[in-house]
Amino acid sequence: MREALILLAAFTAAVLAVPRRQQPSSGNGRLQTRDPDKEYHYNETIYQLLELDHHTQLFTQFISQFDDIVELLNTTTGNYTVFVPSDPALQEFTNNTSDPEELKKVTKYHIGIGVYSQKSFLSSPTFPTLLDSEQLGSYRHRISTQAGVNGSTINFSNGITQGNFFGSNGGIHGLETILTPPVSASDTLNAAPSTFSTLEEGLAKTGLLERTAHSGATYFAPTNAAFEKLGSEINSFLFSPKGKKYLTALLKYHIAVDHILYSDAYFSPAAEEPSPKPDHVDLPTLIREGELSIDITNTDGTIDFTINSLVSVAVPNVPVANGVIHVLDDVIIPSPPDYEPVAEAGELTLEELIARLDFYV
Repeated sequence: MREALILLAAFTAAVLAVPRRQQPSSGNGRLQTRDPDKEYHYNETIYQLLELDHHTQLFTQFISQFDDIVELLNTTTGNYTVFVPSDPALQEFTNNTSDPEELKKVTKYHIGIGVYSQKSFLSSPTFPTLLDSEQLGSYRHRISTQAGVNGSTINFSNGITQGNFFGSNGGIHGLETILTPPVSASDTLNAAPSTFSTLEEGLAKTGLLERTAHSGATYFAPTNAAFEKLGSEINSFLFSPKGKKYLTALLKYHIAVDHILYSDAYFSPAAEEPSPKPDHVDLPTLIREGELSIDITNTDGTIDFTINSLVSVAVPNVPVANGVIHVLDDVIIPSPPDYEPVAEAGELTLEELIARLDFYV
């Protein structure tokens, strides 16, 4: 699934990069700690620690323009995790961006709500930041974490250079680059045509992205390879004028509007707070009587995210401005009531596909 990770270019406006741990250096404007595992300074707040460390002076100057952020990081009534980009990355960003509103948004996206060590990334693959958005209603943008044997990354491509630096009100981790706030689902998919061009074409034909762009949603995104498994006959039919209504029903089954499901948090319209660590969710989609039966487990950082007991999520928790994307290696085929499902989507005939979708068109 490495190819699927190219979608992360939308977050960094860069080409696909293999996630890797950046080794700490003795300078270069990167946060350093004397203990590679952890360092505690319970007599200082996060902001005081940033002021004291000469490797974080530029970042401290950057956030000091926002009095409310400084006050927040100096308080002991709440806990936060701050991600500090390297000086070169921050300098490049500030050289190219002068809009105060944009600077404030980026600053907020570097501050997580709660205390998170690198070890805790195993059990907390996403967590909220200070950045909110009208597109998400009362919910906040989240960061996606990946903890692996080669080190930890944030949003799949931003390596942690050093971390586990704790004060009285939270922790600090150093990053190689800037954390760019998420872009829309459409822009994210558009950044990876070699992986999602078939899905993009389908969404454009049916107008579904425009319909859902205004509200928070969960998008299950089959790759080009997933569509290829259906075979040329089915694909030719779905993307023909005659098959458009079936394509619409099929893609609607991959979108849940007003429901945002991460592997470790579920935001539903009826809930004021997210449901933590969901293990089973019946997720309503855009088709009538078309719920997705979802089971999620997390074993020491290995996420098993299964849909209808048949389709596994290949890459979970890709944050986008209007919700979250989960990447699939298979297309999810709905089954109407009392229908005997076929075991593998790739074995479907065109006649079987039409029979299963007729109920929803």
